[in-house]
Amino acid sequence: MSPLRQSTRWSALVFSVAVLAPVAATAQGVEAPRMPLRTVMSELSTMRAAYTHAVSHQDAAALAAMYAPNAMAINGDGTTMNGMKEITEGFKTLAPTWTSIQIKSDTVQVAGGAAWDMGTAHIMKADGKEENSRYLVVLRRGMHGWKIVSSANVPVTGM
Repeated sequence: MSPLRQSTRWSALVFSVAVLAPVAATAQGVEAPRMPLRTVMSELSTMRAAYTHAVSHQDAAALAAMYAPNAMAINGDGTTMNGMKEITEGFKTLAPTWTSIQIKSDTVQVAGGAAWDMGTAHIMKADGKEENSRYLVVLRRGMHGWKIVSSANVPVTGM
């Protein structure tokens, strides 16, 4: 077989594999990596419930574990906690003041593996006072589920 004819056959084989393999995978139901919106919304709702549980049980470690290693949290008083170490220490300091929290999400936006969750939070304090705030949480989905990348709370009076 001549070298020209052999290279033509190889070219045809390479082209066939490059074009037909993705078609065959799609025909077998293999989709591009994406998650149905319903699944994302369910996972975020589950995460909100876990967050509520951690606050209500003063579990600073479980709460901090919901944050990404390089996350940033902005508290209602304007202080910030950067990174897992500061967030964990900050929650350990704040946890004894919590008794319960109610979170009501009113807006969720999803773009691929990122999500923005906005809403209201009502925290009952151990001293009997209630703290109301608006929150914005940015999340990213990785190999181990959703993690909070940044969060901000803005106190609201008269809620």
